[in-house]
Formats: sequence, structure tokens, C-alpha cells
Amino acid sequence: MTLIFKSYTWYMWGYCLKRSDYRMFKLSRIRKIDLTSNFFIHRGEKYMDPEEFIGEIVKITLKINKEFLSRAKEYFQEKNINEIDNEFFASIEFPNGEWIKEYLLSFGSNIEVLEPLWLKNSIINEAKKILNMT
Repeated sequence: MTLIFKSYTWYMWGYCLKRSDYRMFKLSRIRKIDLTSNFFIHRGEKYMDPEEFIGEIVKITLKINKEFLSRAKEYFQEKNINEIDNEFFASIEFPNGEWIKEYLLSFGSNIEVLEPLWLKNSIINEAKKILNMT
């Protein structure tokens, strides 16, 4: 029904014949597309914002390395970044899931998770596992 660009990823919101319901499909996960003679049948539903599909939202506070600030504004939206005593912080919200830890780890030492504490500890534990691999 529509394409959505969110968090640097493309999604498609459409009707799933297998589940007989509307679903969000992450385009990068689609491995094969078949062209058929079937036509789209509009079932009367209107597009709903993805947040309505994802359930629990995690509120995250990050401390941002100054050298990373310009990129952080792209990733976390400038409106979510504040300067306090010459230090930079981001307040963001993400749908809960294991992916959050992996996403935040991808920024390396350019960010520090301050809250929630369970996420900070999870990232610390994952970093320790990585360190122990050497």
C-alpha cells in the first residue's frame, strides 16, 4: 500500500496473503519477487504509522562524542540533540528489540548509552564478549 523510509531503512506496508492481515515488510529482507498477473485489491484499510505496529517503545538517552555530532544529527535527528555544559546528549525513542543493542554498538565509542540502565549494561556485556574474542 505504501513505502516508508524510517531509521535509514525502507519498509513496505501492505496486505500479507499468508497472514491475511496488513504487515510491515522490511525491503532488505525480501529475497525474491515474482511478477504475477494478480492485481492489488484494496481492502479499505488506510495506512497507519509504523509505531502502531511495533508495541513497546524504549526511551534512550545517549551522550555523543563531539567529533561525531554532525553524523549524530543525521542518525538521531537534530531536534533530539541537546547541548549541556559543552557536552551533547540525544533523547531518542526506538521500538524495543534486540536490534537496538546491535544498532547502537555500530557507532562504536562515538556514543555512550546513559539510560535505560538495562540497555547500557547489555551493551557493556556485549562489548566484553567482543573483547574476549581476541
